[in-house]
Parts: sequence; C-alpha cells; structure tokens
Amino acid sequence: MAIEFQKGIKREQILIFFLVILVIFLVYSLMKEKLTPKVSTLEITPKFYPKIELQLEILDDPFFKSLSSFPTISPFEEKTGRDNPFSTSTLPTSK
Repeated sequence: MAIEFQKGIKREQILIFFLVILVIFLVYSLMKEKLTPKVSTLEITPKFYPKIELQLEILDDPFFKSLSSFPTISPFEEKTGRDNPFSTSTLPTSK
C-alpha cells in the first residue's frame, strides 16, 4: 500500500512540474511579442534645396559706400581693477 501511495505522489509531482514548465513557456511566448521592439522601415527621401547664388552687386550700392567703420579702441594705460584679496603670496604687490 505504501508503494502505490508513493507512485501517486510522484505522478502528481511530475504533472505539477510539466504544468509549471507549460505556464512559463506560455508567459514567455506572450511577453516576447510585447517586449521585442518592432522593426519599422523608414523611407528616407533626400530633400533638394535650391542652389544659393550670392548677389555681390549689392555691395556696390551707394548706401554701403557711405558707411564708416567703428573707431579703434586703444588699450588701457592705467592700472585696471584691484588687488586680489584671496592672494596668499608673501610677495608685495606692485602698485
């Protein structure tokens, strides 16, 4: 009697094992479709831009000839700014 009881438990364990494997396979196959990115093909059409032509004749206009350039700025001759308060050097600063 004990031998047949063990066979029943073993049969149930095998059935549960195959049922778990089947459920795992079904979940994997269903989730595989949702998790994999879908490949889409895009047709890339090049944009054709019109050729740019520079009209340099506009620079001969009298308005542009009447313009004057900015005056040049000379560099400062005096001392600018102040001494660095965070300087840790022991050398005297030049004044």
